[in-house]
Amino acid sequence: MNVDDGIKLLAPEMVLVATALLVILCDAFDGVMRVKNKNYLIVIALIGIIVAVLTVALLWNGDIPQSGLLGSVMLDKFALFFKSLALGICAITLIILKDWVAVKNKYHGEYIALLLLSTVGVMVISSATELISIYVAIELVTLPLIALVALGKDTRSAESGIKFLILSALSSGSLLYGFVLLYAITGTTYTAELSNQIINGFGENSLALLMAISFIIAGFGFKVSAVPFQMWVPDVYEGSPIPVVAFLSTASKAAGFAIFLRLFQTSFTQVDVDWWMLIAIISVASMTIGNIGAIAQSNIKRLLGYSTIAHAGYILVGVTVLVSPAATLGVQSVLFYIAGYAFTNLTAFMCVMTISHKIKSENIDDFAGISTSSPWLAAILVLSFVSLLGLPPTVGLMGKIFLFNAAVQADLAWLALVGFLNSVVSAYYYLKVIRVVYSTSEVAPSTIKTSLVSMATLFVLSIGIILLGILPGMLLAVADSAAHAIIGCFFVAEQTNHGYFPYLFGFNQTCWIRHSGERECC
Repeated sequence: MNVDDGIKLLAPEMVLVATALLVILCDAFDGVMRVKNKNYLIVIALIGIIVAVLTVALLWNGDIPQSGLLGSVMLDKFALFFKSLALGICAITLIILKDWVAVKNKYHGEYIALLLLSTVGVMVISSATELISIYVAIELVTLPLIALVALGKDTRSAESGIKFLILSALSSGSLLYGFVLLYAITGTTYTAELSNQIINGFGENSLALLMAISFIIAGFGFKVSAVPFQMWVPDVYEGSPIPVVAFLSTASKAAGFAIFLRLFQTSFTQVDVDWWMLIAIISVASMTIGNIGAIAQSNIKRLLGYSTIAHAGYILVGVTVLVSPAATLGVQSVLFYIAGYAFTNLTAFMCVMTISHKIKSENIDDFAGISTSSPWLAAILVLSFVSLLGLPPTVGLMGKIFLFNAAVQADLAWLALVGFLNSVVSAYYYLKVIRVVYSTSEVAPSTIKTSLVSMATLFVLSIGIILLGILPGMLLAVADSAAHAIIGCFFVAEQTNHGYFPYLFGFNQTCWIRHSGERECC
């Protein structure tokens, strides 16, 4: 790799790291000069994100260097998809942070810098193709988040930070042990070589291999908040500041699934170990326990915490498809769902923060009367919950359709049925919140005012939720390109219509045909 390719490979991350350093320097000088209004730091961070997004766009449409850093990092459209998603999540989180700061009157530049650095970790994870690089990137995501979880500097926030620190250390230890076992089995840390080394050098049915995969799943299970590694979620979500929870529930989950897909697709789909069944069991457990746990919640942040556990289960439905001929469809559906869920969840948390700060309560029953005092804010909150539930005309519905369709195509109809039944169960607590919002209150709350930037952001997110629910073709096409980047099929594309739904929503699935003529990856 030459110098120019190296710069291209690292350009988005370099931009964001430089932005984080600039924010820290500006904040340090402000401390000397005692500048009170530090909103410009968020503006600097947003400008850095815009530059990074433009860099990603240029890489997507230009010549992409395949690998760098001694083969430990791969830059492809799969990585660029998650880099774009991480940058979008970070930008929205910064806007949420601005409103939180205005209410709490707590402002430190290092908060913004930590958020940017955690985003860098997400971006690196999406590209990592070597076990040590994966581990370092995961820690880069997690360590700043540990500090951010304790951002509130009160008893609940400190307790959440300690719990998150301890459990993060345990999950990192589990992940590292799994990586060490893999290295002991194969003698390599490169994901592209693991599969061949396992098959040719050690044997496919090794108990050690199964143990290694199990420890890796446990480590990733914590990152994506899947059962039985979800015990931290309700308490951390309740005690942490809402901007941090919003970022944690979306960016951290995206990072976990990004490396989940790349590692398992590259290394384990060809080995004769039924790890997919373990994933399927975890998926069912996550959907079921998450939805049942949410029913009994009275705190809206805890409810959303259990909701994110359930959604991790839905996404894992697509991961189980990796071992089938429908692998491309599975990855595509996972990418679509993660993107749709991320922006839906950010919308929900933004509304919740605005309302809870005004009414000075996070209790669901205290949200009564919001539809009267702030009808537009109530409507956007309801729209986000409708999308999380998976009702038309939202992106949440389309995401579940594509996930469950992938499961059916992979002969896992029973898993799709479990997912559908859990969606029905989830209707209880999502509709409960909607009912409370549109119920009357004995004490009518005053009008909830939002900043112009925040209202514009909520409006754009709402339009996106509806538009992607009606016309998902554009996002699907991007997800399709990203999916084929890691499937690794050297095929010739043939556009076909498969089934009613792709035709109805204006997207033609792509079949990929081997040069020998064998149809595959449809």
